[in-house]
Amino acid sequence: MNHYDTHKFQSEKLSGRNVFYKNANGDIFHTYTSYARGGDMFLGTYVFLDITPKGRNETGPNHDPSDWIRHHDRYGKGGFVDSTGRYQPPTDLDSCYNSGGHES
Repeated sequence: MNHYDTHKFQSEKLSGRNVFYKNANGDIFHTYTSYARGGDMFLGTYVFLDITPKGRNETGPNHDPSDWIRHHDRYGKGGFVDSTGRYQPPTDLDSCYNSGGHES
């Protein structure tokens, strides 16, 4: 029996974990799933950030990781990652606020 299915989702990138078990008869069971913030315990960096005075410092407009996370190939390019996980390139207005090559 299939206890999960695929769905359209608003984000291009989203972490997730699934655990399966195969018994002696070869039957496969889906035993665990977590996604989005359910995987924090698997991200070692968060363990260290959570014990610092500012924690993850999620103080931007979305109050979540999209306020500070950057895609690995977007550092130094300005712009931001929106709440759907999509990269939003900088606008002309951003350049007025981000002089000196600093990101928003």
